[in-house]
Amino acid sequence: MGHFIIKLIRSILVISMLLPAESQAAPISALQKTDMSVTGTTVSGRVTDSAGKGLAGVTVRAIPTTCENATAEHPVLLITGWSGSEDKKSYGQDENFRELSSLFEKNGYIENCNLFYVSGLALQFTQSQNAKIIQEEICRDRLIYQQQYASKNPIFNIIAHSYGGLLARAYLESDLYIEDCRLSTDNTHRVTVENLITLGTPHAGEIGNLPLSAFVMSFSSLRNKLGLQEILPAVRLWQNLNSRQPTGVKYYLIGGDARAQSPNYSTVFDFLYSHWP
Repeated sequence: MGHFIIKLIRSILVISMLLPAESQAAPISALQKTDMSVTGTTVSGRVTDSAGKGLAGVTVRAIPTTCENATAEHPVLLITGWSGSEDKKSYGQDENFRELSSLFEKNGYIENCNLFYVSGLALQFTQSQNAKIIQEEICRDRLIYQQQYASKNPIFNIIAHSYGGLLARAYLESDLYIEDCRLSTDNTHRVTVENLITLGTPHAGEIGNLPLSAFVMSFSSLRNKLGLQEILPAVRLWQNLNSRQPTGVKYYLIGGDARAQSPNYSTVFDFLYSHWP
């Protein structure tokens, strides 16, 4: 028992030596990066507080972005599907888009140059709330692209996966799309989108058509109720009848009907894709 207490005290002392004293700790806003070194394409260094004291165990390691190979003319905005993007900061973290990374690269797209990703989308938000997030993102991206390429009016293409196609339409078919991006009181600009490409988007709704969807609706958490309710066929019908495709934006649908593909699945799962009587 005595040996255990000694080891515990020793561990506490070691940890306390690694952590900065409370009186020396600086707020995040006061942290500074110093002693930066560059090797190849990797930047590394240590982090200090405002007094110049190094913070133990904290280092900086980053790969700077170069847009030299971002040769594609029109910027692309990616909008994810049902899984949302609350905890994702780039399309490489997104299971719906990361498989397309080699395709983007081959065609001259580099993230944060001419390829952008909408983070922060969630099922507990209404489509209108998610559309506002999309507007804020594309306004930021337009400015980044304009500064990077000295383009007066970059023309965007949007690629949206599944449920993300409905969110993209919620943005484009609302006043959010025709509003100016307000960067400051004297600096505004307008976003222009040429094409919306939706991948497997349920434009006519989904819940109620598939037994599996009805099952998910019954047992889904309350956090997802808004997203589930807004893809009900009746709700989608109302939205389709009361919305208008914006002038100058072309819509493309790429996808298929899972029910039509049911012969390719195991007979065990066949019933999940059958029509209701």
